[in-house]
Amino acid sequence: MKFLLTLVILLFGTQCNLYAQSGKIEFAKSETCLKELYIQTDTSKNTTNTIVNLYLPVINIDYCTNTVSVVNLSGYNIGDRILLIQMKGAEINLTNTENFGNIINYQNAGNYEFNSISEINGNDIVLLNRILNEYDVEFSVQIIKVPIYENLTVNNTISCEFWNGSIGGVCAIEVVGSIILNEDINVSGKGFRGAQTENQYSAYGSISYFYHLSESQGARKGEGIFKAELDSQYECGKGSTANGGGGGNGHNRGGGVALIIQMAG
Repeated sequence: MKFLLTLVILLFGTQCNLYAQSGKIEFAKSETCLKELYIQTDTSKNTTNTIVNLYLPVINIDYCTNTVSVVNLSGYNIGDRILLIQMKGAEINLTNTENFGNIINYQNAGNYEFNSISEINGNDIVLLNRILNEYDVEFSVQIIKVPIYENLTVNNTISCEFWNGSIGGVCAIEVVGSIILNEDINVSGKGFRGAQTENQYSAYGSISYFYHLSESQGARKGEGIFKAELDSQYECGKGSTANGGGGGNGHNRGGGVALIIQMAG
């Protein structure tokens, strides 16, 4: 039996802190499966396109038939390598204390796995290997087409699509043999989004961990793996949301993600 050594590069773009929850990678073991798995493998590649992945939002997963449903499927073929990943979903503490934003339950946020396409039926993708993890499609699950190279020479910077709240923010490449980096693989600033930039004025003494959006005591918070967009009641203030950055407060302010508070003197 021949063994195959594979290098997998998986990068998450971020404007906040990186998050990582253990995922699982499973490779086919038989020579027959390997032949099908790597049907799209290039003999070599000199990259010229900076974005090498394709992204689609997942709207349903049928674990019984091993099927993933998407909208407007295009650019994917039988034999393609894919990455299935859930970007959000975490439950956090919402009390106005130093515990604000602490993760209570990941609830599948960060789950991911590699697989391959065995069938395509309309907008339904049947996967070759059994889906190992659980996913909640309400919280930004995406399927990403992953290029596989026998050898890879990077002569132009490789990056990813900007995270738009549904897809993007991840660069994934699989290399069977060797990889030569003459340029970078760089996804900086393309992940979870910082807060909207604006100028406000606030009096001193703002020390709460969250403020309503209509108030001026704190800047907006950055995006993270929290399960949904923050309710306007919690959208501003110094408390971070899981891995998302907190906004600056109108008292010893600091760490605002993208919004600046100007205090009245």
